[in-house]
Amino acid sequence: MIIEDGIQEFVIDGIDIKVAAVNNLIEEIRIARSGAAGNDCGSSLARYFRDYLHGKTGAFEPALNLGRLTGFQRRVYEAAAAIPFGKTASYQQVAEKIGGKRYARAVGTALSKNPFPIAIPCHRVLPKKAGIDNPGGFAGGTDLKIKLLHIEK
Repeated sequence: MIIEDGIQEFVIDGIDIKVAAVNNLIEEIRIARSGAAGNDCGSSLARYFRDYLHGKTGAFEPALNLGRLTGFQRRVYEAAAAIPFGKTASYQQVAEKIGGKRYARAVGTALSKNPFPIAIPCHRVLPKKAGIDNPGGFAGGTDLKIKLLHIEK
């Protein structure tokens, strides 16, 4: 998938998605709730997000620019990216995959700074005793995290 340089912004089903790209690398993805109900699918990137939000799964194709991440963040994001569509894991489970359950709080901190939501599905990581309707925090807001989890249910 070729991505245009610059900032692409679109609203799909009330979710505002802003993507910054340079040299066909995703620099950052921001998602937030929006008052608009538009369904802008003019670009291939917008179509990817529309398909995702309508439950059509598929690997995230564009390259992500991971150059600004620490080694720890990379390990956390790789573990989060390995969680299959429709599944969840706890912060502790992710921590155990990258080196030990004592890192659970640090995993949460790293995920709270995830510049690539949906592409690196931090919404699939929940507190140990949480559920789909009580999923813990999310940079885009708890309501959005719940919506993403319901889309993948």
